[in-house]
Amino acid sequence: WLAPNVTVTNLSAKLYGGSLKANATLNINTRECRLKSFSDFDPLGVTQMMTPAAQRFFAQFEWQNPPKINGDLGVILPAWTNRQPDWRGEVAPTLKIAGDFAVGDCAFRKIPATSAASQFGYTNRTWTLPRIHAISTNGEVYLDYEGNELNHEYHFLVDSKMDPNVARPFFAPEQQKFFDEAQFTENPTIHADIRGQWRQHELLGFTAKVAITNFVARQVPVESFSASVDYTNLVLTARDIDLVHLGQRAMAPLVVADFNKKLVTLTNVVSHIDPSQPIRASGPHAPEYLLAFQFTPPPTVHINGSFAMHNPLATDLHFDIDGDHMRWTNLLADHISGRVDWVARNAVVTNVHATLYGGGHLDGAVSFQYEPKKGTDFACDFTATNINLSMLVKGLSGKKTNKLEGLIDGRAVITSGHTTAKKSWIGHGYGNVSDGVIWEIPMFGIVSPVLNEIKAGAGNSRAREASANFIITNGMVFSQDLEIHSSMVRLHYKGSVGFDKKLDATVEAEVLRDTPMIGALVSFALTPFEKMFKFKVSGTMEKPMSEPLYVVPRMLMGIFRPFNTLKHLFPNNENPDGPEPVTNPKQAK
Repeated sequence: WLAPNVTVTNLSAKLYGGSLKANATLNINTRECRLKSFSDFDPLGVTQMMTPAAQRFFAQFEWQNPPKINGDLGVILPAWTNRQPDWRGEVAPTLKIAGDFAVGDCAFRKIPATSAASQFGYTNRTWTLPRIHAISTNGEVYLDYEGNELNHEYHFLVDSKMDPNVARPFFAPEQQKFFDEAQFTENPTIHADIRGQWRQHELLGFTAKVAITNFVARQVPVESFSASVDYTNLVLTARDIDLVHLGQRAMAPLVVADFNKKLVTLTNVVSHIDPSQPIRASGPHAPEYLLAFQFTPPPTVHINGSFAMHNPLATDLHFDIDGDHMRWTNLLADHISGRVDWVARNAVVTNVHATLYGGGHLDGAVSFQYEPKKGTDFACDFTATNINLSMLVKGLSGKKTNKLEGLIDGRAVITSGHTTAKKSWIGHGYGNVSDGVIWEIPMFGIVSPVLNEIKAGAGNSRAREASANFIITNGMVFSQDLEIHSSMVRLHYKGSVGFDKKLDATVEAEVLRDTPMIGALVSFALTPFEKMFKFKVSGTMEKPMSEPLYVVPRMLMGIFRPFNTLKHLFPNNENPDGPEPVTNPKQAK
């Protein structure tokens, strides 16, 4: 005791599983008390001596072994009177603390760490912990903390290489579902500025710069991701997004996730990623008909619009696509561009421009309407020009053919239909093949033997033109005016072919009708025998069967053998497969 100071030195105590060493000074006149101490006892054992706010603060901590704390404390004690002191209003505002701590296995708000260390300070009812360093099995983090006891506001500055899931307890239960959208194999790099108020999660706000590698978002693997992120009032805003998936890149200047409305909005996204991936990532309700589009390599896609996290009826997404080597079901295209407007359960594909099958072009649009438990209705309107017949058949069937030639023009319109019920399809259209060799198509080739009976090679001649108008209904394609024109024959088809490829038609052949100079004369001469060239066609497109509509004695076919003399009037290349075969052994003699 040396007035006006009371000094205690070398204080040593054993308590709460540890020890306390301290030096203290009290000025009687000013009532200022100063304490310098070192402790390794459990401070949770003395929280009953603290203010309620301090008690709540320390209640957030857990540890296996008490922390080691060096601290300096200063406080103005209450006046030396007999009245009850106002610790909260009079003493607490004068309390000042400064020091540092280190601790082993511990947890803060259930977030575990293998070690943590920091300096700390307390003044004006505010705690500050500059540059906390925490290490866990999930990574490490540096952070600055400031928390006010009076208004419960907090402020973190974070530099983290830790699994983001450790921050889950800071969020409200409905917000914690956000963490289930991604799984990480490497911890992201995050620099964040976080502000909020304890026990009022809706006031949470933060800005952050994020860089992540090798993770999975909504079952889509991602090689790298970087963005600047803001979060306030339950709205997450991401800017300057750069994402790489399987060597493919997507960039987005702005993406907004509104957790109040449960709505995600995309603005000016440019993607070079397989379009099925962002469509799949948009939610579990992505329609299969959009996922069926495949590109090699991925196309360039511009994306705008929004989608709801759990409500497919709120989807309003728009895609502008331009890419090469597209496949959709059995349709192949060398290049294609178009726009997809996906609203609720409906998708409309417009402005389709495709180059396919030998430099041909396909233009048009298609729309899909999906209803749960019912399926998908659709409608389409496509126009084709200069499509290579041989390449088309090979692309659609997968079978290589060397004897089909020609260019196709046409239009196909489906006014209504269901994707899985072909009998529901209703439509119409027309088709035209120019300068073609089409006899390898079995349903056309069935008349070749008859034509070869009249003139060897006539059944394999080049068709100058083939054209038809058609309607589609009840799972069948009907035509009343299918005509094929060649120098040796004009064919008239009437009938139908089903989507099951079954044939039901009649065909009439006008021999030599389109032959220059003599065609009309020969056709007129054959008028009495025209019934001999009418056939009933059945079976399937691959295995057609034909029979004459009228029974004609076989011996009458001999009447037409004199027409073999007409072969000298035609070029030698009428038969593209080589020399004319000998069809009658007697002719060989």
